[in-house]
Amino acid sequence: MGLLLESFDEALELGRYLVMPLTRPLAVASGESTRRADEPKVRIDVPFSAWDTFASAALRAMRAGRHFTNDRSPKWNDARYMDVEGDVAEASSVYLLYAIDCVLTKYLPVGMFRVLSQHTVYGNTFSVRADRIWGLGNPNTLDLHAYFAILDFKRPTLIDPDDFGTVFTWNEFNARDPLEYLEPSFKNNSQILLKQAVSYSSHYGTKYIAFFDWHTLVLVVLVDTDLADTELKMGGEYCLVTIVTDRTQMMRALLGFLIKAYHAQMATVEDYTDIVGSVDSEQTAPSKGKGSTAGFGRSGGESSRHRRR
Repeated sequence: MGLLLESFDEALELGRYLVMPLTRPLAVASGESTRRADEPKVRIDVPFSAWDTFASAALRAMRAGRHFTNDRSPKWNDARYMDVEGDVAEASSVYLLYAIDCVLTKYLPVGMFRVLSQHTVYGNTFSVRADRIWGLGNPNTLDLHAYFAILDFKRPTLIDPDDFGTVFTWNEFNARDPLEYLEPSFKNNSQILLKQAVSYSSHYGTKYIAFFDWHTLVLVVLVDTDLADTELKMGGEYCLVTIVTDRTQMMRALLGFLIKAYHAQMATVEDYTDIVGSVDSEQTAPSKGKGSTAGFGRSGGESSRHRRR
């Protein structure tokens, strides 16, 4: 890679030593909180352009402010071996997240956001630990008072883009009979991933959960969750999903996703019109979307910065 800002339009390296397993690795619901979570039934597809709108605004601001004009992104190390989840996590920190976090540091209010790894949150019954978390804090203090997005790393090829359930557009979903029964449609690994997303959402207080296995980036917004039951977390009827396999779009998609997640956490009322509105703009039928609901919940659990796998 070259200049830091130019890296947002370059393909993320696949690498010379990328292990391709003969069979797709299996996702495992390792925690009780994940096993008790109920995944959403269907997905509403959100295009890359929805997130790119946020990313493009941030990158324009960086160039206008002459931020990172001469900064360079790390050059790919050809000796890097990509096989297990830890390889994905470590490489992502350098080649995917470094530039994104740099832009967020300049674009978001000074001192407001935090980046954490392997951070555990304790609920009333279960604890969960996410790989990468973006949170809110008080400037110049160690205080954390909210989390706005989660990224979970997976072993290469674990994510199958074809697994992700029955797909609706926003218009199609709202045109259906509201009394029509929706069959649960996420299967195989995607079912486990969505269960994990619901579990993370219930503990970290954010609806913005992403997964990445070096081949595929999945962005999930759990807009219909019911987390009132402390034992069984309900994923709802639907969720918003973007599946990114184009390696030139991955950095922009994740940057835009994080910016939207930050603003969503700061808002007092949920508003997804800037996401589903992007969907509607690519269709001919008008939206019949649901109205906004109450503001995002906050994590009620006790957190520990120092618990690691």
